[in-house]
Amino acid sequence: MEIKRSIWILCIIMIVVMVIIEFTISVFGDSGPSGGGFISGGIAPVALDEIVKLGRKGVIIWSALLIHKFYMSVFDNMPSIISANPPIWSIKHFMGFFINLLQPFYTLAIILTGFYIIFVSQSPKNRAKAKFWFGKLIIGLVLISISPLIVKLMFYISGTLTKQIMNLADIDLALGSFKAGMGKFWSMFKWLTIIHRYGGMDIFLFDTSLLMMLYIILVIRYIMVGILAVLLPVTILLYSWDITRHMGKTIIEQTIIWTFMQIGWAVGLIVVSISIATLPSVAEQIPEQYIYITSIVFIIASPFMILGVMNWLGFGILTFEIVQAAPLSTGAVVFGETAMEREAFVEEEVVIKPPENY
Repeated sequence: MEIKRSIWILCIIMIVVMVIIEFTISVFGDSGPSGGGFISGGIAPVALDEIVKLGRKGVIIWSALLIHKFYMSVFDNMPSIISANPPIWSIKHFMGFFINLLQPFYTLAIILTGFYIIFVSQSPKNRAKAKFWFGKLIIGLVLISISPLIVKLMFYISGTLTKQIMNLADIDLALGSFKAGMGKFWSMFKWLTIIHRYGGMDIFLFDTSLLMMLYIILVIRYIMVGILAVLLPVTILLYSWDITRHMGKTIIEQTIIWTFMQIGWAVGLIVVSISIATLPSVAEQIPEQYIYITSIVFIIASPFMILGVMNWLGFGILTFEIVQAAPLSTGAVVFGETAMEREAFVEEEVVIKPPENY
């Protein structure tokens, strides 16, 4: 509401200035000093140029306001977006294609294996191996047939845990701090843009990039969960064969990670809410922008840290510490080498003799 009022006031000021200039030109005409038309030839073009610049700034602020409102709506709907999973009925429709494609293959393989066990196999070793594959094919056929139920169970467990975790604390504290920090950035951008056309562009791009990253990750997670769920029958087939088991295992791991990633975001919201609640007793003067930036980065990274996808971060920190300590260690080595090159101290025997004339 305050933003709309500021924009309307800016537009009214522009209109009033234009009316005053037009009225001044129409009254005085070319009767200014030196007969050169002081108003029309000096002030009016400059004033009109400034009004045009002010209009451009207004267009920039208005365009940025649309983007600001869109990303602000992400915070309003963040709990629903985090806990959302693709509808099972749409996934089941696409999974049916792969299920209908693979079931005849498994059925034929089971029949041929049973025929081999009964009529062809002679040695106990080959018979035992065929029985092992027979049981494996039956288990694979059952898992492929019930794969929609497996996906539904995974979505139910993940969604329920996410909602239960978000109910452990008041997540409105975190969402309110996000809105407050974003409002501070918007206020800075607005006034800097009024001062200079591109004065607040860096702030706006930084804020927008953070929110865009968060929004893109949420959308990518939703899409990846749907794709991996549709491919679950094929994943079971790949995992059933030794030659493709590594590929199937990798896809299964990715399916679990992307499905339960929402739990990481829920934990991140809870941590931010608890931190916001306890922050006034620790430090009351921390700017809201700093809290906002730190919280958004933590929310983005929390599922990756919790699910162990960012284990490389520990190696990166270790490498950074080694590089940072390199100058100090180099100085220590030089000092040590200097000390090592010094000759060892040899004690000399000192004999005290009395004077000859004693």
